[in-house]
Amino acid sequence: MRLLARLLISCVVLLACVLVGLVVLHKDSSIRTEIWIDNAPPQVWQILTATAEYPSWNPMISRLTGELREGNVIEFTEGSGSGSMTFHPRVLSVRPAQELRWKGYVLAPGLFDGEHRFVLERSGRGTQLIQSEEFSGLLAGSLTQGVLRETVEQMEAMNLALKQRSEAFSSRGGGGLARNSQQSNGSIGAVSRTPTSHILAARLGGPDGRQMRRKPRSSRLLPSLKWVLVEPARRTGWDDDG
Repeated sequence: MRLLARLLISCVVLLACVLVGLVVLHKDSSIRTEIWIDNAPPQVWQILTATAEYPSWNPMISRLTGELREGNVIEFTEGSGSGSMTFHPRVLSVRPAQELRWKGYVLAPGLFDGEHRFVLERSGRGTQLIQSEEFSGLLAGSLTQGVLRETVEQMEAMNLALKQRSEAFSSRGGGGLARNSQQSNGSIGAVSRTPTSHILAARLGGPDGRQMRRKPRSSRLLPSLKWVLVEPARRTGWDDDG
């Protein structure tokens, strides 16, 4: 009994030390990218929200399904192949031709949260696109500068691809673009599902509180959390559909 009591006390002390360490090391972070697009905000918005077309041009989010409607939970895949990750964020804001924003979390709110945002601002005859991400929670401080730089590169690649696609359609009069119907209640028509293969999200989100499905290998986004989050999930066979 004494040995068991000592083990329990040791576990409590260890857990307390870990929690204190997380609080001390906690640091929220954010990243921001911008690009100017030679097309008006409504046309850029049309391409941004035509998510069924993502597999054909988006280098960051290879697949996104679900209705872009405030309060709705969507699903998107970042990357492709064995290194891809699928997230289930909740849509926070849908303001046509102005803002699209979603937020999700890993395992539980407040542990590792990610809020992704697209802002479209009219700039002269074109659009200033701002794509940003805010990370918060106890484990947010585990993101290294290298991981943040790589995430910025992925966001910049998507920005450039969106610019090229938008300007190409503008020069051709917008022909050939699969359009999603915009609804008056601030939502975008339900997106047809495409085969699983293609972030982004968190970063994340799901109505039952279990936020993230991992593919066989961890992706670049949260390498420092691999052994905290990924390996326990593998050993227990956890999946967000279970």
